[in-house]
Order: sequence, then structure tokens, then C-alpha cells
Amino acid sequence: MDLQRCGFKKIFIKGLCTGFTCALALSFAQISAKASDYDYFGAVDHFTGEPADESYYAQDEDGSEEGVKKVWISDTCYFDYEKDCYVYPVDEQGGEIYCSVADGMIVQNNVAFSATENVSPTVYLNGYVIDHANGEFNAEGSYLVVIINGGEETQILSFTICGEVTNYVTGYNMPEGFAINYASLNGEETGYSGDFVDMSEEGRYYVSYECYMTDRDYALNLTVDLTPPTLTFEGLGENNKARGPVNIVKDDPEASVSITRDGKEMDLVLSYVLTQSGRYVVRATDPAGNFTEYQFIIMIYLNRYGVILLILIVLIVIAVVAYVYYTRTHLKTR
Repeated sequence: MDLQRCGFKKIFIKGLCTGFTCALALSFAQISAKASDYDYFGAVDHFTGEPADESYYAQDEDGSEEGVKKVWISDTCYFDYEKDCYVYPVDEQGGEIYCSVADGMIVQNNVAFSATENVSPTVYLNGYVIDHANGEFNAEGSYLVVIINGGEETQILSFTICGEVTNYVTGYNMPEGFAINYASLNGEETGYSGDFVDMSEEGRYYVSYECYMTDRDYALNLTVDLTPPTLTFEGLGENNKARGPVNIVKDDPEASVSITRDGKEMDLVLSYVLTQSGRYVVRATDPAGNFTEYQFIIMIYLNRYGVILLILIVLIVIAVVAYVYYTRTHLKTR
């Protein structure tokens, strides 16, 4: 879209939000959260049905506006301007989860995370439970935050952290309350359907979007790489078997290589030349997280050191036999 169309969309969306906010204010104009202090305007609490927290929107006794401190993004999340984070109420006792990102966001920076004392969330990273005691996440991957009540898990939010190059992202569906402003692929504007950007094609993507409820802008700038790296093996024969040294050549210089021999990890410092017999598993991984795995066997063989050792053993045996023969044939009898 061009800038004029983008600006019209932004103005139109903000107009709808303003109208929606005014409608809410009018519908709740008669509700008084604490009449002795101020008149209440805003949303109701999603658990009790009572007016939402007083700090959502208030006026002093003299009628002057105190200012919006909270804005509901969805039915399960609001943005707290004072805490500068997205808040997820989880129970009727005031339990809340605080996060620097909204549910469904894809980000390239660290994510701050915490919860009230009476809430014990469980956090998964790529399907595995991780510790969240330090209050910050920085590892790349897909996160899922749940709470457990009565043995049942309830999902609170999910988000993804990725780097400059990734294979985690093949599309971006905007979180609730967010809208796309602009999207490009390899520097050229690319289309998107509604609030979804298709990123299944490899290349450099830039996505500009905003949370129109809070008027906050965000951007995603990354390269999608879905092609796994490859390796070339010199000295490997048929049926993935070798009767001598095997040299590994990286086709992608940025790929990292890990090797296990008979189930034990090997440390290669100087080269990728394998000389010992055994069963090998070699994995190549690129910066995006794509990987390729190879398996092969190096059979028992004699290298040059083995040949030298064998010759020495043969010479020693010959010398011993010759000595025994000599002593027997030259033994003098008295």
C-alpha cells in the first residue's frame, strides 16, 4: 500500500477505536467505583462483572481528567502504562501475569516476564519446561505460558523470539488489537491478507505494525531461511562405509558441525578429518536453525603408523626366531 492508503487506514482504525471508547464511557457513565473520590468511566472486570480497576480511567472530584492508565487490548489482556507492559489477569483473587509482549507477538529482543506472588505460571520453550525466575527470556524459540488449576492447564499467552536469520517464522498473524502498516520482501512491498503476512518464501522481510489501542509502533526485520546446510565427505565409500580416513568439507562456511563417535561427542579443534574406526553421526546446523544429519562407519584399517608398528613387530619376531635358531645350532657340548 502507498503512504496515503496506509495513513487512511490508520486514521480509520483509530476513529473506530475512539468511537468504541466513547460508547463504553457512555454505557458505564452511571457506574460509580468510588463516588466519594471520582466518577468511573471504563470497562468492567472480566471475573467479577464489577467496574474494572479504578486506575483504568478516572476523573478527580473537580471533574479534571486524571488520565488513562490502562487500555484493554482484548478480553484477556490490557496494557498498563505505568508498568509499561501487557497484563493478563488469571484469577478472581487479583492474580496477574506481566509481560513486555502481547499474546501472539514475534520479537527479536529480550522479553521481560513476571507474575504476582499468588500465581505460579509454567513456561514452555519449544515444548520443554524452562525456569523463569530471572524475569527475562532471551533464547530463540516458541514460548507458551500456562497456569495449572486442578491439574488442568490453561493457556495465558504465547510468543516467539527469533534472530536476524530464522526458520521459526513462516508467517505473522497480528495479535488482537494490532494492525499491519507496511510489509516488504527483499526491499519490495509485498501484499498481505487482512492482518496476516505470508513469509513462507525465503528472503529478507520487513513488517511495520502497530497496536492501535495504545498507539505503539513495532517492527520485524529478519531473513527467513528454510534450506538446510549440506556437507561433502571425502573418503566415504559405498553403503556409507569407509576403510580409511574421512575428510568433512562444509558447503556452507557459516554452518556449525557436531560429531559423535560410538555415541560420544567429539571435539575437533584443528580439522574435520576423522581417522578412528567407529560409528559416526555428523550434524550440520546453520544460523537459522536448519540442520542435516549424516551417519556412516569407518571400518578398522591400518594407517601408516599401524603399518610401521606391524613391520616393527615382524622384525622383532624374525630377530627372536633367528636368535633361538642360532643358539640351538651353535650350542657346544662338553
